[in-house]
Amino acid sequence: MNSKTQRVAAQLFLLWWLTMPFQSKMVGISLGPLTIYPNLILSLILAPSVFLCFGKMHRFTKILLFFLIGWVLYGCLFGTMVGWNTASIFDVRNLILQVLFAFVLVGMFQFLGKDKFMSQVKIGLKSMLLVFFVVGFIEFLTGIHFAGDKTLELITLPVGNNFYAPMFIFDNQNTFLTYIIGTNLLLMVLDSSWIENKLKLGMVWMGIFLFAVYADSNFAKWIVYINLGLIAIQYCVEQFNKKKLLIGGLLMTMLLLTFYQNPLFYGPLLENSASYRINTLTFLESDSTGYAITPAREKLSTQEQKKVIGYMDSLHKNNPEKSVNVRKQMILLGAQLIKEKPFTGAGPGGYATASVVKNKEFNMGTQRSPHNFPLEIISQYGLIGWIYFGFLGFVCISLVRTSNSFFSFENSYFYVVLCSLFFIWMMPSSFLLLEIHRLILPLFLLVLLVRKIELNNG
Repeated sequence: MNSKTQRVAAQLFLLWWLTMPFQSKMVGISLGPLTIYPNLILSLILAPSVFLCFGKMHRFTKILLFFLIGWVLYGCLFGTMVGWNTASIFDVRNLILQVLFAFVLVGMFQFLGKDKFMSQVKIGLKSMLLVFFVVGFIEFLTGIHFAGDKTLELITLPVGNNFYAPMFIFDNQNTFLTYIIGTNLLLMVLDSSWIENKLKLGMVWMGIFLFAVYADSNFAKWIVYINLGLIAIQYCVEQFNKKKLLIGGLLMTMLLLTFYQNPLFYGPLLENSASYRINTLTFLESDSTGYAITPAREKLSTQEQKKVIGYMDSLHKNNPEKSVNVRKQMILLGAQLIKEKPFTGAGPGGYATASVVKNKEFNMGTQRSPHNFPLEIISQYGLIGWIYFGFLGFVCISLVRTSNSFFSFENSYFYVVLCSLFFIWMMPSSFLLLEIHRLILPLFLLVLLVRKIELNNG
């Protein structure tokens, strides 16, 4: 192919990556149900490259493309037969974008060649990560966010850590964390140098941990714990010697002695968490001189405090709007939809429609998505959802088998990536609509093909 054409394609492909974090929020033009924005235009320009190289494609990439196209056709057929609504149109739109992303990635892989493709992808992912961190720290330090539904909610709440949790253009702290974590996980799979530099990788995870703490996202914190734990183990194994072991042993002994000889304050996470809730209550009284604000602890007797604490604890545990309780209801609704239509699913937008119709039976409040990616696509698309995860599982197992050992350096990190994926699927309201989702399966498959090519070339 013409080298000049390939250079232009490579530049456009890199620009596609650079515009991805901003989505329709950058120079987006609304045309009713459709919004035109730079990344979409670039996708439409690059996607036809898949047809130029179709004959040279590996059978796995052809299977992926045909499967994703079939998924769109099924969604369209279901919507036509049952009837379209806002939720079903939105879901099919996301399925079409999923195909478009796969066309761009697979087409550019074949058109540019594996080396140039991987180089551009790594630059693109690192650029995305840089954008997320720069904007994230600005939001964290200043509390300034892009205005949206979430900021309207914040106005009604007392000032707390969540005011400084980054959201970027996503209008949600968990969605932001999904993108920044997902980008880092993809780099861990695609770029071996990214996992070899443990200090840099550890610093990235510590930055993400800071955002996760302020967002109060348990799933994100668990992902960080798993990844930092592996980095610490790998570092200890590689840097092990008798002198460092002796120093580490002495430090640990002194630390344990310090803990043993001094009293500890355990805090609300481990002890008497219910009793701290009364600290949020105050009495507001007025008289001729003005207003007086008195903490509840100073106004109530010990017995009265115990009653109030017990009442508030009961409200907290039994509150139907509590995150744990809502998630339980979302899972139960998804399980019922799978039971009712195990093969066909509820169709595009079926979960959102069912959450409205069955809101009295499953008290989910205003939630219309399951916050659970496997449940999201299996409950709505039935057998197609199982095939998707079966294909992803096949690609992951094949990636593991390309290494000389199941417990190799690369595989140990890949196992952690897979564990992290399980948690990241539970973080956003709908993982299907996110760009980071559209990248995972195609890129995993293309990494597999790169490794197979390298193995065949010796």
